[in-house]
Amino acid sequence: MASTIELAAKIDSAENVTAAAYFRTNAFKYDFQILGGVYNSEDLMLGIGWSGNIWETAFRGEISYFKDLNNFSDTTGYLMVSSGIDYTFSNSLMIQAEVLFSEFARELDINNFLQFYAGNLDVKNLGFTEWSFFTSVSYPITPLITGGFAAIIYPEWKGFYLGPNFDVSIVRNLDFSLILQYFTAEFEVNGIASRDNNLFGFMRLKWSF
Repeated sequence: MASTIELAAKIDSAENVTAAAYFRTNAFKYDFQILGGVYNSEDLMLGIGWSGNIWETAFRGEISYFKDLNNFSDTTGYLMVSSGIDYTFSNSLMIQAEVLFSEFARELDINNFLQFYAGNLDVKNLGFTEWSFFTSVSYPITPLITGGFAAIIYPEWKGFYLGPNFDVSIVRNLDFSLILQYFTAEFEVNGIASRDNNLFGFMRLKWSF
């Protein structure tokens, strides 16, 4: 009753194929998943994941391995590992912490924040540095107002991201959000290190129907 098998496939305008098989089951009070397939006609991908609890704290993670199909015998492949915990207190305060390791980050040539902020994200560039550390907290200030704060540390760039946000329920099915994003990091261009600072703000109205 707790097991699932899924198959999915797509082909884009360049005739690149992405296809995968997914198996999920439950054992020892944990959900486990196994994933395998081909990504964008470029990589063979294998992965495992888990989700459960350590006492009252949620604990989950994923391990993925990518192998270049065009140079299958000449490369060692790329590993991605993520793991995190979260806990919700009796007053609805929720805290979360995660860590991401990505070998793909070694291949990225990033000189400024906007280079990846405005670019197309996929699974290969979710980690901009080899190690990333994330934490967040959210709390319902009132039944109609929720506040949150997120932070990411990029050790290799001597940088970090800060993201406070507020959600307000104006009327039934209509929500207003205020989102701020601040990023600072040190990049090296032509052997010269310089710090890049960016601040963004967003307002959003969401109508649910």
